[in-house]
Amino acid sequence: MSKVPPWSWLCLTTVIIWHVELSHQETRVVCYYTNWSVYRPGTAKFNPQNINPYLCTHLVYAFGGFTKENNFKPFDKYQDIEKGGYAKFTGLKTYNKNLKTMLAVGGWNEGS
Repeated sequence: MSKVPPWSWLCLTTVIIWHVELSHQETRVVCYYTNWSVYRPGTAKFNPQNINPYLCTHLVYAFGGFTKENNFKPFDKYQDIEKGGYAKFTGLKTYNKNLKTMLAVGGWNEGS
């Protein structure tokens, strides 16, 4: 029977520790909501209240932006502010306290 080189035990131990660490990480399910989906016709129309707050661990609302003075501005003021799009979206956290909501900044209309 041949001897196992000492470095192989180090490699095996490293792989086992790495695997154990990975198995303890929580799964993330990141979902992306586009604010223009409210303008789709018929049954394709999709509002924040149509989102299942238990399906995703993280929700991203698209989009917001910045003015030249570096102040925040909504992508669609009518839908995001006046119709309560942001409030309805973040309000999903009342159903799932572990839900993380985020805002994507930029998008096609913002340029680079």
